[in-house]
Amino acid sequence: MSHSQAYQEFLLSLEKLNNEFLIGSEDLDLPSLKAEFQTIKLFFQSHIATIQELDEAIAMQWQSLQTELYRELRLLETDILFFASSRAAETKLQRLRSLRERIERMIKYCQAILKLL
Repeated sequence: MSHSQAYQEFLLSLEKLNNEFLIGSEDLDLPSLKAEFQTIKLFFQSHIATIQELDEAIAMQWQSLQTELYRELRLLETDILFFASSRAAETKLQRLRSLRERIERMIKYCQAILKLL
């Protein structure tokens, strides 16, 4: 799998996850969302985090974006746990908003990396 293909597939997975969070918080199937996140995380670890051969002209910029993407992925996992543990409707909505914003940032990082490649 080429670098571009890996990032494109990762981007599609993020967009799918983002679409899942667009429905109301009371309609979310939390176990399947957690499973979907774990699939995304494993894909990142096996296909994205292992990328090493890059053109020197883009390597530093790519590394910066890659670091931010990985940081956001780790924080997304925490956000999902916070969302799952929230009970009050207002808190759930606030956590849902945070989840969407984080995923949207990850999508932007992926798009920026794809432009580099």
